[in-house]
Amino acid sequence: MKKRFLSYISLAAAVILLQAACTKVTDIQPVDRISSDLSFTTPDKINADVIGVYDGLQSPEFLAGRSLVYSDVLGEDVIDITGFFNTIFHYTMLASDPYAANEWTAGYAAIQKANRVIEGIQANLSVAGTSANTYIGECRFARALAMLTLVDHYAHPYNFTADASHPGIPVIIKSSVNFTSADLVARNTVAEVYTQMISDLQFAEANLLASQGDANVQRANKYAASALLARVYLYKGDYANAKLEEEKVIGAGVYRLNADQSASFGPGNYQSSESVFSISNNAKDNPNTNNALPMHYSPISAGGRGDLVISKTFLNLPGFAADDKRRKLMTVNGNYTYTAKYPDVATRGDWAPIIRYPEVLLTAAEASVRQTNVVDQTALDRLNLVRDRSRVSATQYTMAGFPTAQSFIDAILLERRIELAFEGHRIEDLGRNKQGVTGKQADDYSPITPVPYGADHLIFPIPQYDTKLNANLKQNPGY
Repeated sequence: MKKRFLSYISLAAAVILLQAACTKVTDIQPVDRISSDLSFTTPDKINADVIGVYDGLQSPEFLAGRSLVYSDVLGEDVIDITGFFNTIFHYTMLASDPYAANEWTAGYAAIQKANRVIEGIQANLSVAGTSANTYIGECRFARALAMLTLVDHYAHPYNFTADASHPGIPVIIKSSVNFTSADLVARNTVAEVYTQMISDLQFAEANLLASQGDANVQRANKYAASALLARVYLYKGDYANAKLEEEKVIGAGVYRLNADQSASFGPGNYQSSESVFSISNNAKDNPNTNNALPMHYSPISAGGRGDLVISKTFLNLPGFAADDKRRKLMTVNGNYTYTAKYPDVATRGDWAPIIRYPEVLLTAAEASVRQTNVVDQTALDRLNLVRDRSRVSATQYTMAGFPTAQSFIDAILLERRIELAFEGHRIEDLGRNKQGVTGKQADDYSPITPVPYGADHLIFPIPQYDTKLNANLKQNPGY
């Protein structure tokens, strides 16, 4: 395991870059703290440094698996039957919790790598040539994705206060080689965090390529930037812009749904027609046995850890038909049901699905109806497009079935819950709709006391080490 830096402040005092032997993301070989005068001397080295930014996101404590797991463990659709994530699952984290500390550190490490590469490219524009802004766009996409992940877990949702003035996370957009007191920054408001993410993604969208060739899912293209920007707008409640961004993705005609959802997961399917952006892993460059998605979600009999099983609350959802084809991506083992979205237990090489095309379609439909408060035919068609590929005996949705806009939104939220299950979306969907966690179950399927919207422990503590080192960094309530 790589040595863990203790805080984003110590990260700001280090120059962190990654080099690669070749240009494939999954073949990257990390080399920490190489000097800037060596890193940016050729176009190939600059390209390798940009690939290194994705490697930062790929940390086993971050988006290679753990961050997606945390979003689901906080919700009610999985049960932690081994107690591995006990403090998160039961909302009993302390300020010293290692899960909170590790994700915080990994997230700011990824941000620091993006910042350092941006600065290196800006200082060597003649070497980067016409690709300079494209490379910077990739780094700003990665920075925005890291910020969104952190603000989702360490701050209450955007709508927690009327103007999103509640504490978010520190917005750090430059590196610091020589540590000074100026690096002891405070938390920005959630509104300020969103402003920075939107700025980053607008730049990325304007400057990224329409295609990254063979690495099109592993490296962000302009449509990945548009889709992530739409998610940010959706979480913010800016439905007009969320719809506008998703229309860019849909209108491009680049993506389409696979005939079956199962064709989106597992070896050989990671770069399918509905994969917009994923964190790639392979047999040689993957999370360890305590961090990888297939390990947490697979039963012991299949070689996994068997930590997380599907709750009966989810399995018995009204509207989730018994013959829905998405149930084929579940496997029963004894008294428990596991998701089969991450089957590569042997090499732990399953890619983490960050953005899939079904999310694009559902966000566009939801944003349209929320914006106008009217159910339109295009929104209905997009909901049906996602639902119909898995529907067998259930009746297709019709306009007559939605007497109010809210009834349609409820159907969208149900479809998101089923289609995007176990991909790290659940707690954010609850939060942006001002809903608490209800229907959570223990390992014997007995009910767990509901947790209301806005409860202190629905978000992580700011790591104790950092708050002690930096008096400007205020702790979350309840910790």
